[in-house]
Amino acid sequence: MNCTIDYDEENDILYIATGQKASDSIDFDDFVIDYSKDGMITGVEIMKSTEFIGKFGLSKEFLAKATSARMSVVQGREYALIKIAIISPMGVKEIQVPSPVPQAIVS
Repeated sequence: MNCTIDYDEENDILYIATGQKASDSIDFDDFVIDYSKDGMITGVEIMKSTEFIGKFGLSKEFLAKATSARMSVVQGREYALIKIAIISPMGVKEIQVPSPVPQAIVS
């Protein structure tokens, strides 16, 4: 799914969104995951993003130049693996965010 990407360099926060409306979110560690009312992931916010993306070999410069992103989700009963391809003039790099699934969706 094609997504928009917004990087707040001053606060080091990365936000990737599908454009669909979020009705709920879960916060864990340095992440906020937004969900639609039907349980689909609509956005991912990563605080301390340069620290996190560094684990995947990406730099702050890469984030600052990012133009768009693609997101896919492998969702299990209790956890989801969010795969995000970040697109920049410097190339395309993938990061992965493991996420718990909200209890309202599991129930």
